[in-house]
Amino acid sequence: MRDQPELPGAWWRSLPVSRVLAVLGPERLAGILAGMTLEHWPAAAVGDVLPALYVLDPEDADEPCTAIALDRAGSWAGLLALTGHELREQ
Repeated sequence: MRDQPELPGAWWRSLPVSRVLAVLGPERLAGILAGMTLEHWPAAAVGDVLPALYVLDPEDADEPCTAIALDRAGSWAGLLALTGHELREQ
């Protein structure tokens, strides 16, 4: 993934997605990310690989219990940080 001659070193940590897409295009970037994910984490959920996808307004949660837990935790990050015991209490 890192070895993309069209991009500077450490591009995956330094460039905005819009700049990477302008160079690689969406299909190529998606292919790189999908290949890496399948190679290293074949059982991972998409949100585990791309944590920014966990951002969700509690009002948009499908399940009422999810909306309540998100509201109490304050954010997806807060919810994901709960221990199993704390989550049961929710």
